[in-house]
Amino acid sequence: MSDTIHVVFGERAQDVLRLALEAAKRNDEVICCPHDLRCGPINPPEYANRAPWQKAEPGLSPGECEIYWYEANAFWRSLESTAARRIIWFSRRSSLEYAGFLECVSRLAAGSFEAVDLTDARRPRHSPDPGEGSQFFCGLGDMEPSDVHAFLDGARILTAPEDQNYRAIWIRLREEDSGLRIAQGENLISVPVTFFDEALVAAAVNHWRKVARIVLMVLHRSLREPEFEVSPLFLQSRIRALVKAGRLQSEGNLFEMGYSEVRLPGPKPGRG
Repeated sequence: MSDTIHVVFGERAQDVLRLALEAAKRNDEVICCPHDLRCGPINPPEYANRAPWQKAEPGLSPGECEIYWYEANAFWRSLESTAARRIIWFSRRSSLEYAGFLECVSRLAAGSFEAVDLTDARRPRHSPDPGEGSQFFCGLGDMEPSDVHAFLDGARILTAPEDQNYRAIWIRLREEDSGLRIAQGENLISVPVTFFDEALVAAAVNHWRKVARIVLMVLHRSLREPEFEVSPLFLQSRIRALVKAGRLQSEGNLFEMGYSEVRLPGPKPGRG
């Protein structure tokens, strides 16, 4: 077992950090938190509270839900019981990473872990500039392994005021218990579950369009607007809600993005 465990959020972030560590000839372990606490109930973020939502909204089958929670419980047992050095990687510009980080802080004793804060990590000068604010990386999952090298020795223990502030933020967000949380600047805020609805409707047209295409169109906005960093499954669930509300019409199985289509209400046929 490694003497150091790195905690990340998202499979892309896990791959990036593993490659960066391999390039640096380090054999540290990298574990990925299975929770996506950007959306769904979080007061508390436990099975009894989140599993019914996961089945109803993201559409996990009972079997998928059981596997998810088996992995989640194993993750927390491993993180909380390890004697290894614990390093948590996050950015306040990423709702996925920030929410996961706050949950880790709430579960671990103050001073018992270290953090690498990538909030101020800037893109290299040669990187393309897709929009205002894009000079900053939107978290570890937005970086390449070569970008991470400069941060491998940047872990530190939070100061007491920092630790207390993060715990207070998560307590507030849990009390609000909104169905959705987004990164706005360097803050994580609660918003209604309908936050992305207008963007989804705007991506639809009068002829049939694949649900997968509409979801990707909205996700693409995260290049310029970090608050649009959201789970594809959440957007898919909102499309189902918009169909149910009559704001979109549908064809196919809406639980399968690649095998379903939507359009704006109206009689016009066609695809595109």
